[in-house]
Amino acid sequence: MGLFDKFKKQGAPKPTLVSGMGRMPFPAYRGNEPYIFISYAHVDSAMVFAEIKGFNENGYNVWYDEGISPGNEWTDEIADSLEKCSLFVVFITPASAISPNVLNEINYAIDEKKPFVAIHLQETTLRAGIKLQIGTKQAILKYNMADEEYLYKYTSAFERLG
Repeated sequence: MGLFDKFKKQGAPKPTLVSGMGRMPFPAYRGNEPYIFISYAHVDSAMVFAEIKGFNENGYNVWYDEGISPGNEWTDEIADSLEKCSLFVVFITPASAISPNVLNEINYAIDEKKPFVAIHLQETTLRAGIKLQIGTKQAILKYNMADEEYLYKYTSAFERLG
């Protein structure tokens, strides 16, 4: 029995593994070069990690919340990373459209006038408030296009905006 085993909950869920990628597809970017901030709902991790893995493989610096060091203040790290990012990307799904954290990140990005891209992974009905917030921002409807078109759309948007 380890030192902290008595503090563990019995039957606690194990970390989610993304098929073929492990828990994280790659380390979140840390550095002084321009980077993309990723906003998503955690229940969508498997879908989102597959997408951002592609971004990373195409040479983009990507920061996502798995880059928060244990013990650090989560909201401060998010705000600091958002403030310093060159491009804000939000993955829209039914879960992210109702996530208070995603909505806070969207509001912060808009308030800070960050370049903004919404990538719709699934067809999602947006509530009026979020629709009003992001209605004028660049959107990519990934669920409705071929992989080649998606690659072209996001790379051209990233280059133009970031």
